Amino acid sequence: MDVIELMISEIVTNALVHADSDVEVWLREYPDRIHFEVRDTDATPPIPTGVVQSDWDNAEAEHGRWLTIVDILSSAWGK
Repeated sequence: MDVIELMISEIVTNALVHADSDVEVWLREYPDRIHFEVRDTDATPPIPTGVVQSDWDNAEAEHGRWLTIVDILSSAWGK
C-alpha cells in the first residue's frame, strides 16, 4: 500500500471511530506534493499518544499511535 493511501485510510478510520460524526475528505494534487484534509464535526481535537521506549508497552497499546506515525510520514500536518 502506498504511504499516502495508508495515511488517508488511517486518518479517515480514526475520524469515523473516534469523532462519531460526519467526515469529509479533501484531496488536492500539486506538481510536488499531495495535500489532503480530513474533517469531522467533533469539537474535541485529537490528542496523539507517543510511542514509548518499552517494546512490551508498545505491543500492548491498542490506540493512539497513528497520528504520531502520520506526523513522521508527512512533511507537514495539522495546519
